[in-house]
Amino acid sequence: FTMLFTLEMVIKVVARGFFMHKHAYLRDTWNWIDFLVVIFSIVSLWPSSSLGNVQVLRTVRVLRPLRTMTQIQGMRPLINTFVGAFKNIVNVVSLLMFFFVVFGILGTDLLSAGQRGRCYVDPTKNTLPKALELRLRSQQYPFIVESLYSLGSRFGGVEICSPNTIGQPIGGQQCDPIFIDGLFLNTTCSVMKWCNDSWCRNDFNENPMDLGWGYVSYDNIGSAFITIFQVLTNEGWTDIMYRYEAGWSVWGSRAFHSTWVIIGAFFVIQLALAVLADSFVQAQEDAKTEKEREALHDEAILRRQVVSKRPEPKRTTWMTRTMTNASSR
Repeated sequence: FTMLFTLEMVIKVVARGFFMHKHAYLRDTWNWIDFLVVIFSIVSLWPSSSLGNVQVLRTVRVLRPLRTMTQIQGMRPLINTFVGAFKNIVNVVSLLMFFFVVFGILGTDLLSAGQRGRCYVDPTKNTLPKALELRLRSQQYPFIVESLYSLGSRFGGVEICSPNTIGQPIGGQQCDPIFIDGLFLNTTCSVMKWCNDSWCRNDFNENPMDLGWGYVSYDNIGSAFITIFQVLTNEGWTDIMYRYEAGWSVWGSRAFHSTWVIIGAFFVIQLALAVLADSFVQAQEDAKTEKEREALHDEAILRRQVVSKRPEPKRTTWMTRTMTNASSR
């Protein structure tokens, strides 16, 4: 392949010139990839002892498939589309990043700890028998009534609840009373765990692991960006919305996530596609103009060649004219 590519480059250089005039080989940016591939391929053929370590140069040979882009005419408008649309795409991405920051800040302010609410049996609000109190304290999470961690309860309560006591549909899911060992116990929703005789100050409940291993949340700006990006892809965004309907607010979660889907997925992404479509049309027009310009250039060259082949009229000097007049007399 190196010999064929080198022969092709040499033929083009001989036919068009190397660099000096307008239509030379290197004046066409599409030939730059061919030139680099050929040069690095030739250099990589030399022994390593004479040029040192040329393994890095040999890796450049993986660019050989890129030469197909320079040979297929239909690929040029596509590549020019991305090159021409780069500036406008940057503007669209900047707009998208602006909305990322806005919704990330809103998410951390409004929806923070929205998946950490759990139902607990508050020992300060219930009169518990000693045996039941010791039993609830001995759980992995003391006094929790979630089905994953509670002991001896037939119904473990809701998985996620909202500390907001307004209730649905404005608020989130509330904790229902629970029946354990013949007793009805009032439950309360807390984002903090129970520590000894009071609620913990810095020990929060964990986010559910079944949704992004706990990283899909709005607890901090990094997790908020991950969550916003997943909602932007429209992949499983309704599951996230339902979780925050239970842990924060039904209509608040619907409004927040639906607004982001409309702005991000429907507006900004479609705007990026419109920019690419406009750039593709412009690239096709430029390619058509370039072909017309090359055709005019070739026609001008042919005209000069035709004119140069015409026989020039014989030039007569003053001596020839004098001798012609004398002979005619």
